[in-house]
Formats: sequence, C-alpha cells, structure tokens
Amino acid sequence: AVVSTQSTGCRAVSVIPDNGVPGFPINFALNNLVQILVATETEVRRTPQEYCSLHENKRITMYCCECRVTICSSCASSAHKPHRTEIIADVIDSERTALEAARSGTDTAVEGADSQINDANLALEKLTKQAEAAVIRINKQVDDAIGLLNKRKMSPAQANFGEEKCKNWAKK
Repeated sequence: AVVSTQSTGCRAVSVIPDNGVPGFPINFALNNLVQILVATETEVRRTPQEYCSLHENKRITMYCCECRVTICSSCASSAHKPHRTEIIADVIDSERTALEAARSGTDTAVEGADSQINDANLALEKLTKQAEAAVIRINKQVDDAIGLLNKRKMSPAQANFGEEKCKNWAKK
C-alpha cells in the first residue's frame, strides 16, 4: 500500500518511502537554516564582550589598568599577573568620569572652533564686500580712462592736419 502525506507548508502531497522518514532526500537548505539558527542562538547567549576570548567558558570580570582591556580571572592570574587589575564594576565609575571630562574638553574645543568659524565667515563677508567695491571702482576708473581717450581721439581730418604740420615743420 502506498502511504502519502500532505505538507503543511506548501500543501504538496508526498509519498512516504518504503523505509520511512529516513528514506526522504536530505533537505540541505533546511539543514543550513537550522545550523544558522543554532549558531545565532549561541552568539546571542554568549556575546564576545561577556566571555574571555582566551578562556571561552570564563566570564569577563576584571579590567587590566595597564593594557586597558577587560579580562577574566584566569587572565588576571596569568598573563596580566604583573599588571594592576581591578574588578570591572569598580572601574566603570572612574572610566565614566574620565570620559565625561574628555567629552567636556571636546565640547569646549568645538565651541571655540565654532566661534572661530563664525569670525572667519564675518571676515570673509567683509572682504567680499570690499573686493566687490574695489571692482566697481576699478571698472569706473577704466570707463573714465576710456572716455578721456575717446575725447582725445583724432578724426581723420585732424590726423591729416597733423601730418601736414609735421611735414611743414620738417621743411623748416
């Protein structure tokens, strides 16, 4: 007798092989999804910030003040033994205070830079207006000079008269 079942997902009817479920072909896509899900759940449960990278089963509980890194108790008693170490909870407040002081210093520097930028923008506006006024004055002076030259320009008759005068003077 042929035994079949209907898929709940796609509603397709599949014939169950003679040897049962193990007789179905391997669904590699489904296997990959399951592996990804398992890996993701493991990552969510064990974040890198929470566990030591050298001692994977050890939680990070210490802070090496010299190396400025978080470490587990095994690291504190081995690789970081000669260093000054503290419990993370004790370090958090002092580091937070140091960060706030640094931020305050940068805030002051940013305010100073903003003030200098505003001063520079005002100076640029002033120089731009002065340059525009200078261009207007220069253009007026050039126009005046051209006007004077045009007034002094000789007509052809004046030019001929000037030539005759030169010839007469040369004859003398």
